[in-house]
Formats: sequence, structure tokens, C-alpha cells
Amino acid sequence: MERFFAGAFDGVLITDFWPAYHAFATERQCCLVYLLWELEKVDEDNTSTEWRAFAKPLRRLLRDGIRLRKRADLLPQRYASRIVRIDRRLVALSEATYADADAARLARGSAGECSWLSVAFIRPRP
Repeated sequence: MERFFAGAFDGVLITDFWPAYHAFATERQCCLVYLLWELEKVDEDNTSTEWRAFAKPLRRLLRDGIRLRKRADLLPQRYASRIVRIDRRLVALSEATYADADAARLARGSAGECSWLSVAFIRPRP
């Protein structure tokens, strides 16, 4: 597996949350569907105030990104401006410090371990 990813694959690897992918130096982005499932799974077990305070703006950010991606009516400058705003929100979420283990884990992921919050999924135009 390592030989394939290190030698034959030269791109962004879209993954689930399986830790084995962390061994590869390639860029990774976690699948949006897996992220949404992870949020639901954590919600079932974690009712902490801090988790809720992290998860709510994260969900809002994801919804805003998905809606933006579907907008065909925006001029390129306006579209780019909205991406920058979403990216700022992402940075704020990922740079905050969390005592809640789940919030900290997912925030670390957004900072590069597994860039699931990358706004790359909204950059291309249909």
C-alpha cells in the first residue's frame, strides 16, 4: 500500500478516518460524507457544551460551502470573496484550543493532519 501511495499516486487522497492513512506523506482530505457521519456519531455520545459550541459552527460552515458550490450565478470575484470568508472561519475553528477531545481531534484535522475542512471542495466551478 505504501509503495502505491508513495510512488504511483501523486494527488490528494480522499479518505475516511482510518488512522493507517496517516502513515503516508501525501496530502489527504477526509470525505465530506465521512465527516458528516463522524459528527453524527460524536453527537450520540458527546453532549458537552464545548462539543456543541464547536460542532454547530462547523456544520454551518460545511452547509455554507456546499451552498456556495452550487451557486452558478455568482461572478468569479464574488465567488472568490466568499471562499476567503469561509476559509477565515475555518482557520478560526482550527486554531482555537479545545478541552473537549472530539473537538480538539477534529480541529487538529482541519489544521493539516487530514484537511477535511479544506475549502477545495467548493473552489471548482461546475
